[in-house]
Amino acid sequence: MTSEPLTHSMKLQYFLLLVLITMIQPLPTGSRAVVNWPLVAGDLTSMDVDDHRRLRSAPMIPMSTIRATTSNDDEETRDPWQINQNLCPPSLAHLCNIQHRTPNGETQSSFVTPFFEGDIVLDWEQRRNLGLAGMLSRSSQSGSRHRPRRAIIKGRDRRWPDAIIPYTIDSDFNHEAVKLIRSALKHWQQNTCIRFVHKESSHQDYLRFAYIPGCWSFIGRQGGEQLLSMGPGCNVFNTIVHELGHAIGYWHEQSRQDRDRYIQVVQRNIAQGTEENFNKIAIANVTSQGFPYDFASIMHYSANAFSVNGKPTIRMKKRYRDLLPEVSASLGRPSNGLSELDIAQTRGMYECNVRAAKKQKKGPCIQSESGDGREYRGDIDFTETGVTCQRWTSKYPHEHGFLSEDEASNEGRGIGHHNFCRNPGGQRLRPWCFTTLERTIWEYCDIKICPAL
Repeated sequence: MTSEPLTHSMKLQYFLLLVLITMIQPLPTGSRAVVNWPLVAGDLTSMDVDDHRRLRSAPMIPMSTIRATTSNDDEETRDPWQINQNLCPPSLAHLCNIQHRTPNGETQSSFVTPFFEGDIVLDWEQRRNLGLAGMLSRSSQSGSRHRPRRAIIKGRDRRWPDAIIPYTIDSDFNHEAVKLIRSALKHWQQNTCIRFVHKESSHQDYLRFAYIPGCWSFIGRQGGEQLLSMGPGCNVFNTIVHELGHAIGYWHEQSRQDRDRYIQVVQRNIAQGTEENFNKIAIANVTSQGFPYDFASIMHYSANAFSVNGKPTIRMKKRYRDLLPEVSASLGRPSNGLSELDIAQTRGMYECNVRAAKKQKKGPCIQSESGDGREYRGDIDFTETGVTCQRWTSKYPHEHGFLSEDEASNEGRGIGHHNFCRNPGGQRLRPWCFTTLERTIWEYCDIKICPAL
């Protein structure tokens, strides 16, 4: 007698059964107990153990709550926060149900979203740092909370060593989904020094692409197996690139403390109960490394994120709408994946240009009849301090008048739709470029000019 193969529905039911069994197991005791849950990694303090014991002793979540969002909407038009609404994936079930005391002293069980800002899963250390250790109904809480801004996670222990990220892809994905995931990995690799490698037995920390409900990820390296969910509705290139951005170490862009200089949050269009997703940072403990606000970032909310009426919840300030009309028209929905500033900031976070500069110093000098390197037509695209250059055709972050309407003139001076170091017209001592930093307009590039014969 041959057995029938397990269907996707049967696999899901089997997984739910495992979750139910897991939640009734006793927790280990001791001040340094490690809870062996897939999405909570690392050593935990005794307070953490108490928190986890309380979570596991909470009443079970109704089966109707553990479900994937179903919709006939086109995948390309749905953001992760939309797909994740009212969602509790089985692997996050321990985060969706929590007990708390009511005003009359009784203990009550409540369902809470496991997602921070729509698609981020936080570990317990991050929850405490953000003032969210209880994971109660956060929109009803008052008071200022200190949140890291997008840009870069502060601790180097959360970054992937040597910019190498081992990964696996579950067999549940179909061929097209696997192809799209690999395309997103290649996109990050082509534009930064991040390298994705197939997990080997020697790799203890790695990403696991899992086909489970929702589109979500952790922030930075967690340690051990780290889930990155690409469930139904997530089979979109930009969605995968975005969730990879979280795993690499990025928060959302519009959470920055300085965002009001660049955008307007339209409160009247925000759905009730989701207002906290637009909170500004009080005092950030994570730096943006001096990079400006990035309207085109793959990590930026779409213009109508968490909208109650389909109207924009985020608008660019008029100055930037006029300066960057093409970005304003597609705010939060980039068509080409990573933005120029996403690339520049990732190169800064993982010191990509510093590594490249070490190899470059061993290279030969360039010949220059003029002595100022105006003839240079190479592809070095970062400054002598390791900052990625701004594209010559870009007006942001620095407006300039070097680009002419005469394409022949631009070509003759070596400038165009690229960000390679140049010295157009020999106006400076050697090749240089505009930087992608907000307050540093330009810098020289580390290009050696051969001594005159």
